[in-house]
Amino acid sequence: MLDNYSILYYIQAKIWLEGIMTPLDIRIELLKNGLTLAELGRKCGAHRNLVRYAIRGRAVRGKVIQIRREIAKAIGKPVEEIWPESDRAKAA
Repeated sequence: MLDNYSILYYIQAKIWLEGIMTPLDIRIELLKNGLTLAELGRKCGAHRNLVRYAIRGRAVRGKVIQIRREIAKAIGKPVEEIWPESDRAKAA
């Protein structure tokens, strides 16, 4: 029987192997590039909480799309690589 730590370790390993960026990975990459959530929010005309939601949230619509594009540009990766579920959301 698996305990909580084993399940968490499995999920983290699966995410790492599949190359999916976690919200923490995204924030670290933004900070490496000298960009905070507040600065990104000002750049997009949105509150930093909306930027945080864009990183963590599943709803891909409106201002969130613009914020995710800015994040992808800042990190230097395509949106679909950072948020693989974005492709499914566009298809629906």
